[in-house]
Amino acid sequence: MIIAETDPVLIKLIRENNLAAIIKWFDQRKDSLYKLAWTYLKTSSDIQDVFYTVMFTMQTDIRKLKKNPDLEKWVISQFLQECKKRSSDEVVDESLVLTYVLGLSPKEVSDILEISVESVKAHLHRGIQNLSGCEEAHYQDKFIDYLSRNLDRPEKIEFEIHLHTCQSCQQSLAGFQNAIISLTKTAEEIEVPAEFLDPVITTLRKKEEEKSNKKKKRTTIGVGIAFSLLLLLLIGYATNAFTYMYYTWLDWRDLEDEQYLDYLKSGIGEPLDLVQESNGIKVTIKSAIADEFQTIIYYEVENLEEEEQYGINFWDGVYVENEFETFDQQAYPVNQLPVQPLESEGTIFKGTLSLLPVTSEAKSIKLNISKLQKAGEDHKNLVWMAYNGETSFLTGKWNFEIPVKKQESIEYPIDEKITIDNVPFEFNKVIMAPTVTVLQYRYKPNTVDKDMIELFFGGIEMDEKVAKPLSYGWNFPVESSTNEYFTFHSIFNSLYFDDPKEVRVRLNSLSYYKNDLHKAKIDMNQSSPQTFEYLGSQISIDKIEIGKTTKIGLTAEINEERKFESIQFNILDQNESALPIVSMENEGVLVDRNGNIYNWDEYDYYANINEVDKPRHYQTKIVIEVDNEDSDEEIIPEWLQITGYQGTTYLDEEINLELK
Repeated sequence: MIIAETDPVLIKLIRENNLAAIIKWFDQRKDSLYKLAWTYLKTSSDIQDVFYTVMFTMQTDIRKLKKNPDLEKWVISQFLQECKKRSSDEVVDESLVLTYVLGLSPKEVSDILEISVESVKAHLHRGIQNLSGCEEAHYQDKFIDYLSRNLDRPEKIEFEIHLHTCQSCQQSLAGFQNAIISLTKTAEEIEVPAEFLDPVITTLRKKEEEKSNKKKKRTTIGVGIAFSLLLLLLIGYATNAFTYMYYTWLDWRDLEDEQYLDYLKSGIGEPLDLVQESNGIKVTIKSAIADEFQTIIYYEVENLEEEEQYGINFWDGVYVENEFETFDQQAYPVNQLPVQPLESEGTIFKGTLSLLPVTSEAKSIKLNISKLQKAGEDHKNLVWMAYNGETSFLTGKWNFEIPVKKQESIEYPIDEKITIDNVPFEFNKVIMAPTVTVLQYRYKPNTVDKDMIELFFGGIEMDEKVAKPLSYGWNFPVESSTNEYFTFHSIFNSLYFDDPKEVRVRLNSLSYYKNDLHKAKIDMNQSSPQTFEYLGSQISIDKIEIGKTTKIGLTAEINEERKFESIQFNILDQNESALPIVSMENEGVLVDRNGNIYNWDEYDYYANINEVDKPRHYQTKIVIEVDNEDSDEEIIPEWLQITGYQGTTYLDEEINLELK
């Protein structure tokens, strides 16, 4: 049922972060992906949220797509994760859904779920047995292969001989077959609402437009003192510490990136100064630092003929030869944006590329650059990398073979159990790597009345040093030895060059989802608006347009007492059955920690990407359409049923973690 990845041009455009290509790819597969999501969520609005989240992830997390050769399986895996986050009901096993709703083979299911084929078959047997209500049979482990005609001939003959004489197995096999037919028939009957993707596409394109704002911000750089240079060199020679003192002087002279200087002083990195000139532009690869989390390449781009600065746009015009052999394809990218600018001035642009970690066998990175992009007036506002047409690019040929050596990390076990906003967490370890500091923690879901969406940190501190979180304290899930816990890594700047005994972790906020059932009566005999109070806010049903497709408009008041950011809800009929929501439009505002309110066009995301206290999105207006596909009668809504809400708790505490 899923379309194979057969269009190489479309796939290439997707891997180049082309939004139109992403939309086309999803439009081709919306029927199958909708059926997958419907198995978990049942309402079009929730399913639209899943589509939007996964499509937005594809657009923003392009490096992960570049490293993953099987786009189809990656998307299905993302869909499963997003659906399970939003689902509050107990649903059938994932293996059943992927096999009988999407029509995937056991091998394909095993690749997506990252379990063995035997485990997939075991899940299928157990799931179908639960659905069918059949008792355990003698040859039950062969039922699936037999019904799918994958049983080897000798086993098939043996099984059919037994089946001929065993009434219990006959009944169980019939039950299995009926359960499978019921699953596939249910999947076939699921229909995608017309224009289902339109609101999702509209929101994505609006996000694209919001990237166009630019702010001007320039920084000038001073120079060192010649006498200090002489003094430092003399001290360096006298103490046999020339390397360390030389790069300390370099810090004063050129104000290079502080982290880069730490690498040079420690001997982890060495200045490479690999230079290529083309079309009036000189590109210099200064150094490369690699560990188990990422590979950082420091570079400079100098315009030899004009005043404009040019930078490397990793998403356009950059190619790494033997990428899959050079980089660890199982690693998770730690930087959401692989290009990070450094302090630059004049005609020289300085920056870093954050790539996947290299494999242990890799000795060099063959980096080929065919395009450079104008950096604009404010190089620190990463909106300059948004696609502005071919006129913003300069073509040329800058090819490098960059020597690289993977450095080892240092692990510090910790054992700390802490309750944060009534959610219990366990902190397991701190990993000091040359390029990052990693905090590992876990929590057990479904043990309290709320589910964590994300735990944000303000920083990790050691002595007088504070390592800021990368990209707003972004954390990502890691594999765990048990399904009982969800384990996460949160990434900070590096503290590698110190010997800590204790660290302090600054907590910033906890974003969560909480199930909360609340019903509000919709009285068709009353005039609008009909208003009710929910968690400190007045929610109004402003308009109801009755028809075969009924349109309902809601508003939610913004005030200091409001405890939720967005709500999940259903519209119920007179039998209290949920009506299918076929479209949903949301409007909202951004609200920061201090209660300041911004419209979307007032806030520049890229200019504030490294700010910890980013504002949150609050729903203010919702317009939905409900449609009963089984009847031509007018739809009369009776209830608005809220099932839960998303909120954020701000935190101002610090946690002391003792390192072992």
